Amino acid sequence: MSRGPEVSPGAKAGASSAGGSWGLARALGVVLAAALFVWAWSWTGPLAVILLVLFTIAMVVGASFMAIRGRDSQRYALLWMLAIAADHRMPLATSVEAFAGQYRGGFRRRVVRLAELLSKGTGLSVALRQVPGLMSAETAMMVEVGEENDRLGESLRRAAAQQSERSTASQELASQMSYLGIVLLIGQGIVFFILYFIMPKFEAIFNDFGVELPAVTRAVIRTAHYLSSSFMIVPLLTLAAAFAFLSIPWMSADGAASWLPAGSSRRRHAALILQALAMTAKANRPIEAGLHTLALRYPSCGIRRRVAAAEEDVRRGVDWREALLRRGLIRTTDREALTSAQAVGNLPWAMNDLADAALRRANLRRALVAQALWPIIVGMVGVVVGVLALAFFMPLVELIGRLS
Repeated sequence: MSRGPEVSPGAKAGASSAGGSWGLARALGVVLAAALFVWAWSWTGPLAVILLVLFTIAMVVGASFMAIRGRDSQRYALLWMLAIAADHRMPLATSVEAFAGQYRGGFRRRVVRLAELLSKGTGLSVALRQVPGLMSAETAMMVEVGEENDRLGESLRRAAAQQSERSTASQELASQMSYLGIVLLIGQGIVFFILYFIMPKFEAIFNDFGVELPAVTRAVIRTAHYLSSSFMIVPLLTLAAAFAFLSIPWMSADGAASWLPAGSSRRRHAALILQALAMTAKANRPIEAGLHTLALRYPSCGIRRRVAAAEEDVRRGVDWREALLRRGLIRTTDREALTSAQAVGNLPWAMNDLADAALRRANLRRALVAQALWPIIVGMVGVVVGVLALAFFMPLVELIGRLS
């Protein structure tokens, strides 16, 4: 394979200087945050710790969303740039190098590394795998299928569309999880403060007046005593809230697909397989060749095993549609539609149409599940808040009634 143009030293130097500038900016941010904390401590005392925790939570969540959305938009732009360059037969290394000049930081360094690999004659799919964090494994797999079938531009456009869909679904789920995490963490701090500082004073006041606390208040106090006596309960609750925050970047990246219902996840895998095989069919290559690539490169280990089993069935003489059906990769209606489409000569179009329909159904199921679960979760939190509100305000009502 011929070597492409070398990456210019300016691009490498730009990436290094951008990384140094970003490191200096972070150091200055840490110094500024420390100065603000000292100033807040001088004015508010221990309350500054609570303010620092809340401020840190807000900063972490906000920075995570900004970084993740920025990364998704960068990936989307890179895929479309590569698709346009591939369609117009432009040198990929030169195009990627020019593209890197528009960005800075870690993404710029990864794009410059991609340009270096391409300039050395490395294939695009291999280069994407050798630059960690630049693209998802699904994208690299689709690019490799496009390269094998001389449909690189089409595969990159498909990958860009999938990136956009995944980004939208993941960000919706992450925003809901961040809201829930913030509510739980802040509510947990408020409840612990009231139970530790306020409720004992309630007990003392009612004992002095000889008035019995309401039943709901006594139940909350018993629960508080149990939590305080159990060494692991409070740390576990704190870890649960922390886990909710730590899972936000993962879900906002490429992990939200694993949160799909089982049926939706299967349809999504079926859609990706059909899209890949459609490019093989357009190139007039045997379907077995596409199955072989999927058996080697598909990101999910379980799906790889199924595709490998389907490939082995095809080698033994089983029709490829029947083999995919046996392994649970397509449905009976899909097999019938593909058989009819091949008979009339529009198999690639039918594959892409079935894939698009499967993705739409998967996204609809995900949205339905999220819309069904979210009110339940909010309702459960509301019940807890309602019980605590009654526990804290009923004693006041009881005491005012006795005094009047």
